[in-house]
Amino acid sequence: MRGACVTVVACAFALSAVHAQTSAGKSAPGEERATGVAPTPHAQQVRATMAYRDVQQAAFESKLAEQDVLNTQEAYNITRARADALKIELEKAIKARDAAKAREAAARKRYDEVLQQAPR
Repeated sequence: MRGACVTVVACAFALSAVHAQTSAGKSAPGEERATGVAPTPHAQQVRATMAYRDVQQAAFESKLAEQDVLNTQEAYNITRARADALKIELEKAIKARDAAKAREAAARKRYDEVLQQAPR
């Protein structure tokens, strides 16, 4: 999301610069004049500046994306470690439940035996 906002601002700035040039009768960066005349040094400088801004913007977005990858990897590792700990707790709880059910079954069996031995 951060990268998208920065990109939108950069694009708006670039479009306003192109609009200002085309409104003044100059060709937009990256366009040759229809007359075949070579671009002026100023036009070349503008194109170079715009290209450099694109490089800076792409490098910035690349750094943001790399940080997102690192953050996500860290969160994944933390989550996986927590999941492993929860799995161990779950296995202990299952064993405790099974032991409790076994004790209950044994107690019911003893109770049934006592009832069977009682006179009626």
